[in-house]
Amino acid sequence: MKVRGDFWLAVGSMMALVVVATAVIGFVPIRGSRSDKSRADALLFKKGDPDAIKVGKNTEAAIGPNEFRSPDASPDLEAFLQRAYPAGDIPTDASWAAQGG
Repeated sequence: MKVRGDFWLAVGSMMALVVVATAVIGFVPIRGSRSDKSRADALLFKKGDPDAIKVGKNTEAAIGPNEFRSPDASPDLEAFLQRAYPAGDIPTDASWAAQGG
């Protein structure tokens, strides 16, 4: 069976068309890419100092980022705890005695 030359001409033309279309699609810049990036950045990053104290924010949260303050913490409670547990650690025997009653 002999394949006609017109068939190979049609196949070659189609392949050339696919290559050209791929190149055109690859080189055409996407419209609005800069505006999309700026909109995405606006969603992720807020303007201003993120560590600044905002009006109406709880004053206990303004202590520092690495400190924890309970709302129940007060100087009176701290003095009570110092009287109740004067040592830095509690002996095991005292813990067993307290649990035993």
